[in-house]
Amino acid sequence: MRKLQAALLLKKLDSGKTEQYVDLCMDQLRHIRKIALTDKLLTLPQLYNTAPDEDMLAAVDIMLDLTDKKVLAVTASAPPYKLCFLAEQKNGIGNYAIAVVHPGSEPIMTASLQNSAYENRTVIFLLSESRTS
Repeated sequence: MRKLQAALLLKKLDSGKTEQYVDLCMDQLRHIRKIALTDKLLTLPQLYNTAPDEDMLAAVDIMLDLTDKKVLAVTASAPPYKLCFLAEQKNGIGNYAIAVVHPGSEPIMTASLQNSAYENRTVIFLLSESRTS
């Protein structure tokens, strides 16, 4: 995730956190080698030399944009979703899931969602171009 995303998420988890506190936390995590920080991007050390997951970065942006008050819980990699989260909203608690849909994969996503056991969840579709290696 981007450093700015981490700062915004931390503020949504606890509104009392300052930018200096976020910087201190990141410095401590980097010092004990729990994260790597390059070009304002936070990564796990084992992913240091891999390209950032642009779909996940976009999903985190969507989560931050949709949250009015506070992020209560975040789950990544819960197929068929890229990111799931609970958020405290002005009108109660929102249960959201972000699904990445590449052109041509719409039928697979539809089938996955029909088999999903989750109800009362708002699904956001992140339309994304297919990436080639």
